[in-house]
Amino acid sequence: MSAEAGSRPVRVLHVVSAGELGGAERMLLDLVTDDPATSHTIALFSPSDRVLHAFRDAGVAVHEHKVRSEGPFAMVARAMLPRDVAWLTSLLEATRAEVVHLHTFGSQVVGTRAALARKLPIVRTEHSTRVFDDPSCWVFVRFVIGDAAISCSVSDDVRQVAKKKLPALAPRLRVIPNGVRLEAFPPLPTRATGAHPRAAVVSRLEPRKGVDVVLRALVSCPELELDVCGDGPDAPKLRELARTLGIAHRTRFLGHVSDVSAALRDVDMVISGARKEGLGLTLLEAMASRRLVVATPVGGVPEFVRDGDTGLLSRDGSPEALARAIARARALAQADRETLLERARAVVERTYSLAAMRAAYAAIYRELTSR
Repeated sequence: MSAEAGSRPVRVLHVVSAGELGGAERMLLDLVTDDPATSHTIALFSPSDRVLHAFRDAGVAVHEHKVRSEGPFAMVARAMLPRDVAWLTSLLEATRAEVVHLHTFGSQVVGTRAALARKLPIVRTEHSTRVFDDPSCWVFVRFVIGDAAISCSVSDDVRQVAKKKLPALAPRLRVIPNGVRLEAFPPLPTRATGAHPRAAVVSRLEPRKGVDVVLRALVSCPELELDVCGDGPDAPKLRELARTLGIAHRTRFLGHVSDVSAALRDVDMVISGARKEGLGLTLLEAMASRRLVVATPVGGVPEFVRDGDTGLLSRDGSPEALARAIARARALAQADRETLLERARAVVERTYSLAAMRAAYAAIYRELTSR
């Protein structure tokens, strides 16, 4: 690498296929916005104007390849047919990209094929264990995952799943947790004494996020109201479940929430009933905001939510166990609660900041372009 190349930002093209603005897309938005260390461009395959506008409104260089669907057949066609690969290959050439960074399942085969055509190094981010657990994903990903120079997992749990699935990849596996934009999630004041207890779920509404588990746990917590912040395919089913359980009068479905920090201001705690969770960025945001976290012990969550130390974990993934953890949270003495919240904020500042995430990825980009 020349001295000039070493002194300027590395040019990275991120490839993402997104039906809506979920955790992977939010991580990418944080990574690329106002980052002076790297020159970021996004290649977006999406049917959603919301996703496109989120990146453009942030001032990010984004090139959209409009697709009609994010369904499995559309993804297979994108991966196997030459049209989308040709578009992406041309974009790599036009942007003079030096590194290709792949983020979501729908981007991985098409992104790999284009990167190989241009002989560019590939970085992957494994945002969850989906590509390893879901046979419909693995049947495609297994043919291209070995082409990545480095594969980054958002938690050690995800890394261990990847390592078990493909032991030969172990030397190329790194852990880079998603980072919290600390200035966007400052410590919030404690809610007013006497305010009715209120919790929030901040999540995409789909089966693996376990919002139904939270609703069932709420039955055993009659004093607690709940805000459900998020949207997704399970929204109608979850609204009906709340009615069936008799908790609709104390459950607010708020849909997509663009300002999560503002939503956290109105609650005492954030609850997760996830069945699978690569990391749990919204839980980290809650911890940064000094909101108590109560969660099921799945995936990467126990790596930062330590029971009784930085949050409360249920014994297992059942609604009954989650309800007991919520009750323990509600019973905390004020002094113990304040100590826990201080430790939780400190963990985010120390290990899960946006600055730490950016520095780790910037080091990888430099490493690959200096080989």
